Amino acid sequence: MTNRIMGLWLAAGLLVVTMPACGQQVRLRNAGFDQQTGGRPTGWYAYAWGDREADYTVAAAPGLGRGGTGALRVVNSGAAEPGAYTRLSVGAGGYEMSVWARALGAGRATVQLYLFGRSPSFEVGAAWTQLTFRTTLREPNRNAEIGVRVLGPQAGEVLFDDVAIVMTAAGATTATTSTRVDGAKPQLLMFAPINVNHLTDSAAQWAANGVDGFMFRRLMDSWDIDVWSVDGDPTTTGSDDRMLQEVAAANRASREVGITSNFMKVALYRPLPAWDDDAAWARVTANFHEAARFIRLSGLVGMALDTEYISAAYTPARGTPQAEIDRNVALARERWRTIMADMYTVYPDLILLTMPEGAVLYGPYWAAMFEGMVQAAADRQARGGVHLLLERTYSMTNAGSLGRSMGEVQRAVERILGPGLMAYWDQYCSLAPGAWPLGYYRPIMRGGERVGWSGREETFGDEIVGSYADKSSRYSAGDFARQMAAMDSLASRYVWIYSHGAAFWQLPAEQAKRYERYQKSNMNDELPTDPNLDQYLAVMRQR
Repeated sequence: MTNRIMGLWLAAGLLVVTMPACGQQVRLRNAGFDQQTGGRPTGWYAYAWGDREADYTVAAAPGLGRGGTGALRVVNSGAAEPGAYTRLSVGAGGYEMSVWARALGAGRATVQLYLFGRSPSFEVGAAWTQLTFRTTLREPNRNAEIGVRVLGPQAGEVLFDDVAIVMTAAGATTATTSTRVDGAKPQLLMFAPINVNHLTDSAAQWAANGVDGFMFRRLMDSWDIDVWSVDGDPTTTGSDDRMLQEVAAANRASREVGITSNFMKVALYRPLPAWDDDAAWARVTANFHEAARFIRLSGLVGMALDTEYISAAYTPARGTPQAEIDRNVALARERWRTIMADMYTVYPDLILLTMPEGAVLYGPYWAAMFEGMVQAAADRQARGGVHLLLERTYSMTNAGSLGRSMGEVQRAVERILGPGLMAYWDQYCSLAPGAWPLGYYRPIMRGGERVGWSGREETFGDEIVGSYADKSSRYSAGDFARQMAAMDSLASRYVWIYSHGAAFWQLPAEQAKRYERYQKSNMNDELPTDPNLDQYLAVMRQR
């Protein structure tokens, strides 16, 4: 449950609350679910966060609460993920939510609390158990949401009773899952092919526009590249490497103005070795070992690993024997556990971003890779965590769609990792939704086949100009503002923006040429931006 359902609340459920003192309980309407209207607890509203067509029940349960009073009864078929929510007007500060819960039916169920943000998953049994969740609200919210729900994919029937919200010490952070610091908004990252020398000169401008970090391309662009050869001289490594010197300068300039989260972006552009090729995988591990050295020495904070380009390789070929699939799954898991474990020995504070949401897009070998990465991080208790960057959210400007998409990925992650690794995930890791507001292209079809790409028809007609020729908007600045607000409410650590080429800037030809050096300039650096670019930048500045 999140602010994505803000349009569904009713005025009767809103209670205006003045700012309580630390330790004081916040007044909450019908906290014990004793009052009912139409078979449901008064002031609480039913909703399904999964498949709303699936069977579920959200109802008042007179006499079934603790001490024989009322309770809230929620029955989940497995796919619906139902629950109930209400809204409050609250001031900034630290808050703790507690609720009592017990499972009926099968005797076990998984539940989640919502207090201005999602809690971790809790498993409850047949005995009444008190669950608690803490968070901090940085700014007052006249429409803040709280609630409970029963998670899938397994069916579950749960009673909830005696919700309480208490004001805690200012600045308190979540006691369980959120990696957000002191209630701050998630950091805003740009996936943009900006030249590092360009960033050195323009860091203050980007910081003023709300950017917290970049993912740099063309350092170790693909997994099979020697990062020390990018400057043209593979014999220079470490601090003598000219590319490293330029990246370090960009990071120093960034930190001076508050941009603290720059990453090296590496893609799986070419097919990986056969899973059982030990010698080839030793070379892959060595490449990532050197990448970790480069990241640490240059002042980057981590790696962004783009796994999209070999998506077909994650699904076994038709007819592959199950024994072979099982063997490859085990190998894939171990290969990436080994790679990441080695990277952590080089740089213990490394942060790993990976994209896209292969948990719902790709086959079992991706799932095994992902599990291996998280296992290595968990073994190390790496505080930087592993963060899954989502791409299906690119065009989702509706809060409900964003929430449902993230919920689907979260459930898939839980199935892949299992309870053991989810304990680490809940503490240090996160999902990061992405936006793609600028940079428009469309396919040109002839005879039923795609023959190329163009921009907006009113500008280019059907001329094949390539996918980077049109830097105009994909949706309005108003939609972008709604999208960013929803992403900020749903994410805990990062949100990000995909810039299709140089969609967010334009450079004079001389400046673009000067910035080339070891990183080639972008093919659309010099093209004009959307005429309303500053409206989009204002959204970033004002979030």
